[in-house]
Amino acid sequence: GGREEGAATTSFKFTPTYYRTTNEGPAYDLNLRANRQTQTGWIGFYRRGEEFQQLRLGYEHALELAGGRLVPSVQYASRGFLGASATAEIGERHFGMLGLSRTNLKDYFNLNFDPNDSVLLGAGTRALARSVLTLYQIKDDRLGNRAACDALRPAHIARRRHALGGRCLHQSRPHRRRRMGARHGRDAHLRLRPVFRAHRP
Repeated sequence: GGREEGAATTSFKFTPTYYRTTNEGPAYDLNLRANRQTQTGWIGFYRRGEEFQQLRLGYEHALELAGGRLVPSVQYASRGFLGASATAEIGERHFGMLGLSRTNLKDYFNLNFDPNDSVLLGAGTRALARSVLTLYQIKDDRLGNRAACDALRPAHIARRRHALGGRCLHQSRPHRRRRMGARHGRDAHLRLRPVFRAHRP
């Protein structure tokens, strides 16, 4: 009985997404995410007609450290893409955030406006009941694409709420000064922290 109650369980989340843009053909993305305690894995597939398609695999592990947390992750995608990132939370009740993401600069598309090779700076708090609130900004620090600088420098406000029964509900809201073109999509969920951020191939 006690052993069964303490056994780790794996939860799954499947997210189909359809995208329609003003300057490209329609596209869809399928993503299956698995969570088991502090470990997360995912597999996804993106396709935009016959123009671009890509399969991706990823893994991350949240590590509890003295005075904070560290979340390293790795990802592989077809077309030769490899990437890794690490995000640190420094502090407990109130904390600072520092992250770094690096890739081999191969084509990769994960349907958001944050750059792949970037730094993350932010802060957060666990003072709210059953919630974690974070505010952070992601900035391209490698490719120096000045033309896209403003569009690829969003600030994110995110809230992760722990509901009764141990389930987590994620809400995030990016704030951008302007965007490059228009993108319209329907997504079944919003993620707290996208680990790998795509520049357009």
